[in-house]
Amino acid sequence: MAEFIYFSGANNNCSKYSANKISKSRILFTVLFLFCVFFFGNAKVFSQLQIVDQATWNQFVLEVENNLSAGQIYELMVDVGIGDPSSPDFIDTVRSPIGGVFRGNFNGGNNRIIVNITDDSTNVGLFRFVEGGQIDSLTLEGYVVGGSSTRTLGAFAGRVIGGSFYHCKNLASVTGDNRFDTLFIGGIAGYVGFLASPMKPIYASDNILKYCENNGFLSNGSDIGGIIGVAGLCRTVVSISYSNNSGTLQNATNSAGGILGRVRYCCRFITVEGVVNIGNILTCDASYVGGLAGYFSTDGENPSRITASKNSGLVAGATIAVGGLVGYLGAGIPNVSAEITRSINTNWVDSGAATHFGAIVGYNNGRVDSCYYDKQMCILGGINNRDSIDVAEGKYTVEMTNNSLMSC
Repeated sequence: MAEFIYFSGANNNCSKYSANKISKSRILFTVLFLFCVFFFGNAKVFSQLQIVDQATWNQFVLEVENNLSAGQIYELMVDVGIGDPSSPDFIDTVRSPIGGVFRGNFNGGNNRIIVNITDDSTNVGLFRFVEGGQIDSLTLEGYVVGGSSTRTLGAFAGRVIGGSFYHCKNLASVTGDNRFDTLFIGGIAGYVGFLASPMKPIYASDNILKYCENNGFLSNGSDIGGIIGVAGLCRTVVSISYSNNSGTLQNATNSAGGILGRVRYCCRFITVEGVVNIGNILTCDASYVGGLAGYFSTDGENPSRITASKNSGLVAGATIAVGGLVGYLGAGIPNVSAEITRSINTNWVDSGAATHFGAIVGYNNGRVDSCYYDKQMCILGGINNRDSIDVAEGKYTVEMTNNSLMSC
């Protein structure tokens, strides 16, 4: 077997290596080298853009509108539309929606954006359309107004598929044109879910809204929700948690809810947990109105559910069903129904012209358990004007005050 001598340092210490071991080492080195060239040469390098002035804001908008935001990270370092216009880091008020499809990660850094948007497009919001993107730690102020062609309208986004929103706060008013049967309005997002089309495949999308808040006035739509206008269609999965609404909802023609206006058909399932509504819901023409959700149902294999949540806002006006927590609670496929548990209502419910009304649920075709209401504030029964002990039951104010659910 061939050998060679390796001399180490001045001491002439020798080490012997066999030729076949050197050959194996060279092969291993070559393989690792080629792997690194292939992997790092083909891997996409994601960039991070810090938005500090008008130029970097314009760059951000341009990337989104050209659908180049996928996987990119954007960090807002200053307020937008606030401050001295002569300052070098001043960014002008946002006056039109950001077009294209946003697929990146936008960190608002707890900064504010002033939006003065009036637009007649199909999807209207700070972002027209969010798909797979994430928005975090951002506050919006001003107004967002849709036109006669608008179908989805939200402060942060008109339409969302597979999007995530964390610590998002809306102070802007959101106003639509309710002359049409389909106009979804939400304090955070107008429509969350897949829009039906025979030309597009059906797929699942997970959507998360956590620690979000709406304080803006919402009005003039078919379906209005404090956080989401309408959710659902084609195996959509939505989670709304630890979020609240204090904005007034007004002039809905189909459904209205302090957190969610309506769950559309074919929704896989929706979970709502730890949410609070203190905003008043004032509508006379809507079919379904609830303190938390106007129309809440499921068509998926898992039950949609609301749990550990509270309404303290006035709920008034419906033509079919009105409830302190949910207007209509519905069933989906056999043996699977929507449900609401461990939740309370502490305010008045005005039955108006509704045919079904209750301090907890107006019309029930689902499951209710451990829900209570303040019977000194609301004289209606729990479900369709009737109480059921430990299911939907009235309590005196002092009992409600001592109820552990009041900490929701």
